[in-house]
Amino acid sequence: MASPHFELLTHALTESLASRGRFVIVEGPAGCGKTELLYRFSRHASSVGVCTLWTQARPSGASTALSLIRQILNNPSLSEGAAADFRSALDQARALLRSAEGRLGGTAEMQQVWTALRGLTATKPLLICVDGLQHVDATSMRYLLYIAGRSRGSRLMLAATETPYSHRQDHTHRTEFLRLSHLQRLHMACLESDAVADFVAEYTNSEPDETAAQRYYALTGGNPLLLRALLDENTVVSGSSSSQGRSQHPPRSGAFQEAVLTCLANSGPDASVAADGLAVLDVGSAAELSQICGVSRTEMGRGIRALEAVGIIRGGRFRHPAVRETVLEWMDPERRRQLHGSAAALLRADGAAATEIASHVLVAGGTGKPWEVTVLQEAAEAVLVEGRQHQALQYLEMAHRMSIDERERTSIRIRTAILMRRTNPLASERVAEELLGDLRSGRVALDQCQAVADLLRGQCRFAELDEVNRVESELRSSCASEFAAAPALTSDAPAALTRRPVDVRLRRGWPHADTALLPERHSRKGVGPRLPTGELDAHDVAAAEATLRRVVLNDSTLEPIIVALRCLLDDGKVRKARHWCDLFMRESIQRRANGWYAWLSLLRADIALHLGMPSEAEAITQDALSRLSGRRESVLAGGLIGLQVMAQTALGHYEKSARELNRPPADSLLGSGFGLLYLRARGLHSLATRRPHVALDDFLTVGSMALRWAVDEPAWLPWRGDAAEAWLMLGYREKAKRLVVEQLVMTSAQRTRVRGVSLRLLGAATEPHKRLELLTSAVQKLQVTGDRLELARALRDLAETHRSLGETNRANVATRRAWKLAKECEAEPLCAWLLKEHDESLGQQENEVQGDAGAWTNKLSEAERKVAVLAASGYSNRDISMRLHVTVSTVEQHLTRVYRKLDIAGRQQLPVDMPFDLGGVA
Repeated sequence: MASPHFELLTHALTESLASRGRFVIVEGPAGCGKTELLYRFSRHASSVGVCTLWTQARPSGASTALSLIRQILNNPSLSEGAAADFRSALDQARALLRSAEGRLGGTAEMQQVWTALRGLTATKPLLICVDGLQHVDATSMRYLLYIAGRSRGSRLMLAATETPYSHRQDHTHRTEFLRLSHLQRLHMACLESDAVADFVAEYTNSEPDETAAQRYYALTGGNPLLLRALLDENTVVSGSSSSQGRSQHPPRSGAFQEAVLTCLANSGPDASVAADGLAVLDVGSAAELSQICGVSRTEMGRGIRALEAVGIIRGGRFRHPAVRETVLEWMDPERRRQLHGSAAALLRADGAAATEIASHVLVAGGTGKPWEVTVLQEAAEAVLVEGRQHQALQYLEMAHRMSIDERERTSIRIRTAILMRRTNPLASERVAEELLGDLRSGRVALDQCQAVADLLRGQCRFAELDEVNRVESELRSSCASEFAAAPALTSDAPAALTRRPVDVRLRRGWPHADTALLPERHSRKGVGPRLPTGELDAHDVAAAEATLRRVVLNDSTLEPIIVALRCLLDDGKVRKARHWCDLFMRESIQRRANGWYAWLSLLRADIALHLGMPSEAEAITQDALSRLSGRRESVLAGGLIGLQVMAQTALGHYEKSARELNRPPADSLLGSGFGLLYLRARGLHSLATRRPHVALDDFLTVGSMALRWAVDEPAWLPWRGDAAEAWLMLGYREKAKRLVVEQLVMTSAQRTRVRGVSLRLLGAATEPHKRLELLTSAVQKLQVTGDRLELARALRDLAETHRSLGETNRANVATRRAWKLAKECEAEPLCAWLLKEHDESLGQQENEVQGDAGAWTNKLSEAERKVAVLAASGYSNRDISMRLHVTVSTVEQHLTRVYRKLDIAGRQQLPVDMPFDLGGVA
């Protein structure tokens, strides 16, 4: 079906064929189909015998005089089909044109051109099509006006397309066009919403749903060129539209991008300038856009109207995000930086938020204005609250590059290192090394030394911390000397120079920031629970639990969270510590904070080892390491590797741990607290593979470094017990005993696990006749802690002691329990040893009743429970009667009822998971 515009053009052609020449201008925004309409009409005119001359004006030809008239007179269709008499007249006109370079557009020349065209109409109707009237040069425009003014009574028709708002030249000639009585203007516009649905249906040969049609309209404004591009790319736009008409999924780069660029190019220079400004500001008034683009408000207003007409913008912003992306992509980089710099200055003058300003400063690369550094720092903190740490780091990096003040640069780098800890601990460590280099070069102020020290302490890098402490002392001494030499200034000395120096060494025990496995000693005011050296009281534990319930995980709370978790762990509340640690680890994953996750994984793996779950510890460390970049260079990764090796060694995966240890560690690892974990893990591996001399060397190195750095705390680094095991393997009992006794003296009563392990080692270093009491006490303590692996080791030693004393039943019971626990822990080396030494007694393992402590306890009375516990522990009926002060007959009766209630045949089938707490039945 022919469109109304096409019908109007054919009617005008009919009038022209009747010697009533017509001049039709088809105007409308770019992409609405003007050129296509004119082309179809020219084909129709040719089909009815009209001589058609097609010309196309381009922006590049606007400065070339007579470019359009030369196209008309040099048209190939004339040379092939014109009559001989017209060709002669035309040649004469061409000669006049060639000789008129100095006086183009003179009346005589225009008359010759008109005469030639009129001569052609004498034999054949003539149609001149001009596509892009807005790009016609001024001289050609005068010729067109001359021809149009004389074509009223001829068989000549002029048809032209024009895009409004797209020209800047003088409007005098256009005003003259309006005076022509035979001029007709046809207005084309973008499609309305109903027409868009029809367009989509026709183009796709399917009926679109109403929502999709509305969405297409919202994204393109009904512009046919943009619509066709979206459909060509098969872009799905179903779903409700936002208030701005924005798509959540911009189309692929291709047809739509080309369509956008075509619309902008054909909408004129003002539209392009306005699009550049809007792409930078995203939304803005004509006044704001004119200010950042450096054009008048009139020009900017014209550009905005052109963009609205073409369907690219609505309400002062782009309809489709892909349009903005396209404009930014194709904008000259230098112009883009300039516009972003102007936008930043404009927004700052208007009092915009720092985040709005900083985004422009970042793209502009900075313009050197002093306020930009402050804005970038403020914006970094603001976006950090929203979880956009990558963008915050970008702002801080830019601020650091722009700042010329050394003090400010140091502060920015310290903050950068703290933020990098969230996602990339290795990068944080490298920034700390950079700050250390600045410190050595004297570019760090005295009152900033402690912040650098805190950063290094948070990374457990104690060797570098010593250097910071030394430099800080030197700076203080130097400042004190300067003020002593100038007494007149002493009274006004800054507090930072006159305060009492802080002893960095004394604060190493406090796990500042993230020292997840360090002992807790000195808390800072207002941060985390009070954790004094050695002893933990009820207040400490209550404060730790309150902290975990109250805080939200962030940069400032990570320290108190880890301290509180460590407090629960050291107080024996291992399962509570595990619960809270898992909670914060899940949160760190949700927030994509792999660095926080790795820090928490250090403590979580240690908790797993405390519970005798080496396979879980291995999985935790492996997962954390997989989330870290540059795991070989990171000090934090070295700590995780150390815990992973400990777990693998306990599991008997010696080849895996050997491969891990054979890889060179980070250069700075052995100068850090994590290096102590790594060395200890290496020593435990050597011990397990029967290389006690090598292991002893690592353990003693750990002890020497721990003493030097004042972090010697058995709760997290029991190097004395490790060294004692090596001495025992070498046959030096006295040396082993001396180290274990020293470890016991240093360990408070609350550190039940450490005391239990120490008592086991002390028993191994003591004469056999004194060993039973120590090992029984070790078993009781380790049973309370929940460390099944250490309990299994203690039970193994207790079984051997019972056997050496001739107490076979008790030895068998302890061995069975050790075997069960070792199997649960997947401790293959311990299982293998037990099988080798006691294969016959463990053969009945599969036939034992595997009871649940709570289940069997509920079935038995208090008296029956006491008898059952003692019987399961290997005591004879007479021993039980003497211990409980009852008759042997009573013991036998109780046991008979126990067997019946538990549905077992005898004492050999008593559950091996009965609590081994003999004190409760004594």
